[in-house]
Amino acid sequence: MEIKKPNESAWHRQSLAVLPNYLGKSLYLLLLPTLRGLIYALESDFESWLRSAWVDLATLAVILLPALLRWRYSMYRPANDGLRFRRGFLCQTETLIPRGQVVSVEEERSWWVRLFGAVRLTVRSRGASVLLYVNTRRSATLRELLGCGRKENMRIYRPGTAHLGLYALLTSNSPGGVIFTGVLISRFGSILGREVRDKFVGALTRLLHLVAYGVPGAMFTAALVLLGAWAVSFARTVLENAATELRYTADRVMLTSGSIVRRRRTVMTGCISAVELRQTLPGILLGLGTAYIDAPGLVTERDRILMLSASAASLDKTLALLLPNLCPVDPTLRPLKNGWLPYLWAPAAALCVLLPLPFVLSPLFPFWQPMLRLVCWMSCVPAAWLLAAAILGFRRTCAGVSDGRLTVTWPSLGSLRRMTVPLRDLRMVEIRRLFPHGRGCRLIFRVGQDRLRRISMGGMPYADCLRFVGELEKNGCPAKTKRKS
Repeated sequence: MEIKKPNESAWHRQSLAVLPNYLGKSLYLLLLPTLRGLIYALESDFESWLRSAWVDLATLAVILLPALLRWRYSMYRPANDGLRFRRGFLCQTETLIPRGQVVSVEEERSWWVRLFGAVRLTVRSRGASVLLYVNTRRSATLRELLGCGRKENMRIYRPGTAHLGLYALLTSNSPGGVIFTGVLISRFGSILGREVRDKFVGALTRLLHLVAYGVPGAMFTAALVLLGAWAVSFARTVLENAATELRYTADRVMLTSGSIVRRRRTVMTGCISAVELRQTLPGILLGLGTAYIDAPGLVTERDRILMLSASAASLDKTLALLLPNLCPVDPTLRPLKNGWLPYLWAPAAALCVLLPLPFVLSPLFPFWQPMLRLVCWMSCVPAAWLLAAAILGFRRTCAGVSDGRLTVTWPSLGSLRRMTVPLRDLRMVEIRRLFPHGRGCRLIFRVGQDRLRRISMGGMPYADCLRFVGELEKNGCPAKTKRKS
């Protein structure tokens, strides 16, 4: 595709698809003319509505005029030195994204922007980000000028359907689905009225009477809600990551995914500061993992995901071709054999408290006895899950350093994580020892560029940690070392 040289004196306005963003919270004011028109329609008084239609028109003007002014005075200009974005009516501000400082470019096409033939384009640098709604032709021009256009010699990695299914199975968020389902039911009840909501509650009550009374029925209902919520989360994850395609060269990585909302994200490999492999408890048992990257401006998990769930060996092989400078290092530091207490005490203590708690509280609150048993015993499930993940994570905790990079493997929130970072991004190394003459200590790393991440490893041998810090310094680590006793 031939890209014409841009006219550096021409400023362009965004697509009208950006108007909902500029409306913001004032969009809720549209309910006023809608409700007023609905009331007049129910009363069949069309003439009275016409006589007072100026109220609705004034409301629309109050809502739309500021948004139209923001759209009118928000313009962008592609140039050979980068992208300029100007906004403001009385007080104008201008943002420059230099071409050589671009970290990532994300292109998203939802059903809304497709109606306008536009693209939602997000350009991120190390110090700023610009969000634009532009048409498809100008989007291709901007991507090419910013160095993120397609190349013919890019390597392609397409995960299979099994990888997508495994990723959805291992990462679907049941609590998030529960909240979403609860909000959806609540909103539908508010819209359809009390009668429909009462019918729904009555049907749920009749369902409870079909099963055993008390705790079994409540647990059965909770299991159904969790299963339905997990199904919603699973379907959402599949739709967001369907048709995933990874294209990469030595200087950039391009990830395309999504079925309903199509997203294409391009990240410069020179800006990637870390590669992280995550494994949940089923992933640890099955040897499966998901790869993420870390770069300035990439904040959410959806922005940072690189490869869907696959076998750890397959991921390492592809990552070695994709990012050879961030390959994992063989471990040289491991925790003490009896250093399990920092990893296991929290979930083990939770189980020890939750199991006998219903028997202690039931005599005090006999009316709430079924609910207390339900809440406490269902809370034991995530506690046992975290305990099993902590046991497996403790056995795999390790660290290694070589060739200017650091690899750390540690358990975190019920999952096992392995991160490889260049030593130039290691900001601080801290050694904490509870007892001055004890063998064990806690080793803490702080890594990152625009935001620091804390990696903590407990139950580590103090003498080995001192030697490990010496190896870091020999490899040119610029981080400061702190020792606390």
